[in-house]
Amino acid sequence: MIIQRRYIRKLLEEFSFIDCNPHKVSMIENLKLANETCTLVVDIILYQHMVDKLIYLTDTCPNLIFAFGVMSRHMAVPQEAHLDVSFTYVKGTTNFGIIYSKGFSNLLEGH
Repeated sequence: MIIQRRYIRKLLEEFSFIDCNPHKVSMIENLKLANETCTLVVDIILYQHMVDKLIYLTDTCPNLIFAFGVMSRHMAVPQEAHLDVSFTYVKGTTNFGIIYSKGFSNLLEGH
């Protein structure tokens, strides 16, 4: 099983989210993250750097793809609410990973 626990902790520390409240759900249903609803704008370069580092996690944590896709939609005008949603979910899934088993086919199946 591949788990990115150490990398996640490093990210949370680097971007000052180590004390955020963890969540096990990637996005609250019907959560509005439109640019008009938020007021605190984040540095665009820093935001893009965060998204780049977070996308690396999707190789071993495919459950993160949706949340990071939402973050990526706000690259032009990133705001604090966009970060809070993603980092709290990342912290809540620290022990999640992916299992590669010997002897099974490499077929990807969706259900």
